[in-house]
Amino acid sequence: HSMHHCSMSLGNIYLNQNKLDEAKRYFTLALKSERPRTLAGAYHYLYLLEKRQKKYAMALYFKEKSDSLLSVDLDAKQASQILTLQRKYEKGKLLLEKQQVEHEKKIQFYFGMVIVLFIILLFFFFFFLRKRYKEMFRKNMQVIKENECMIKRYVYELDVLKQKAGETAETNREKVGKLNQKILLLESENKKIRENVCVNGVYLL
Repeated sequence: HSMHHCSMSLGNIYLNQNKLDEAKRYFTLALKSERPRTLAGAYHYLYLLEKRQKKYAMALYFKEKSDSLLSVDLDAKQASQILTLQRKYEKGKLLLEKQQVEHEKKIQFYFGMVIVLFIILLFFFFFFLRKRYKEMFRKNMQVIKENECMIKRYVYELDVLKQKAGETAETNREKVGKLNQKILLLESENKKIRENVCVNGVYLL
């Protein structure tokens, strides 16, 4: 490559000195190069040489060869630039796709975490409600048991009053009425408690 450039440089010196035969010999040596730009330069100098000798047909031939090689070299450069741009575009596209995939994976991960946390919270909430229901059930059963004991006691007192002699009918009627009222209240309370227990149990199940 440097040898062919030296040949063109020497040929140019001889051309400037008007030593056309020597110049042509060195320009012809430069034509052995395989580089389009070097060949284009050699043909351009031959074009100048032939033009100086007024050999216009040959000058035009060398000019066309030079322009053709320059065009090829330019096309090769443009193709290389296009290829470089295409590679950059493909690389950028791949990077963008990779970032998008990673972003989607992160979204899926966070979404999964939210669902898992929601299920855990739901489980603890249900567990808390169930525990609370069991505690309420125990207390309600205790109240019902105590009420039933009181009802039995009032029923016993009624039986005693009915069997008891010596007291006026009016006094007995008043006591019996109060006891019956207490029994009805306790039975009504037990009924409400049982209904609430059933409703809450169905709700939790």
